[in-house]
Amino acid sequence: MTLEHVMVTSQPTYRKNGNGYAWDCVVSCQPDIFHQDRNETYEVHAKTYAAEAKKKRLRPGDLVTLKGIASTQTIEVVSGEKRSINHLTVSEITVNKRAKRESITIYERKQGK
Repeated sequence: MTLEHVMVTSQPTYRKNGNGYAWDCVVSCQPDIFHQDRNETYEVHAKTYAAEAKKKRLRPGDLVTLKGIASTQTIEVVSGEKRSINHLTVSEITVNKRAKRESITIYERKQGK
């Protein structure tokens, strides 16, 4: 499956997982001129591709194209309703556009400058 021009909505995480590493983030598929009916969120995961995914240095706001294997998990929440979570095990990431990178120190952020 290919997800084109999706926006990274959460800071990716890279962590040790058993003998290897795992990379995770959340992306949002916004409607566009070619896909007017889509409005989905995917939890993106990588294990064998984790090191390559980390090298992309994705940040929230980046627009990317993802290729991988999609799956849907259905869970039942406390109120009794069912909720679907979309997952994508990524095998390739292409960065289309980077979000503006701001370098600001923690001190300046606290001071409101």
